Amino acid sequence: MYKSNRELLSELLQISEQDLYGETIQDILESIPDKRAMLVKEVAIRYGEKRIMGRPFQKSVDVFDHFKIRLGTARQEQFHVLILDNKHRIISEQIVTIGTLNQTLIHPRECAV
Repeated sequence: MYKSNRELLSELLQISEQDLYGETIQDILESIPDKRAMLVKEVAIRYGEKRIMGRPFQKSVDVFDHFKIRLGTARQEQFHVLILDNKHRIISEQIVTIGTLNQTLIHPRECAV
C-alpha cells in the first residue's frame, strides 16, 4: 500500500497529518518545530550517503558518492575538508565554512591543517 510523504512522517513522528505542512519531505520536516524532524533528516541523509569509512578512495566518483546526498540537499554552499591517511582512507571530515545560497568564501589559511 502506497502512503504519501505526509502519512509516513505522521506515522513515524506520531504527529497528526493536519499539523504537517508542505508536499515534499523537506518542506514537511521544516514545518515541524521540534528536534525530531532534524533527527529524521539526519538519518535520511546518512542512509542515502555511501559511507566509506575505513575503505580508501579509489577514484573521484567515490568522493562524489560520499557527499552527493548531504551536499545535494544543503540549502547553502558548504566547504568540507576530508583528512586522509597515506592510503586515502578518511581520518576525519570537517566543515570549514558555510556560505550563502550559491557561494562560499574560503581562504587558504582556513584549510591549513
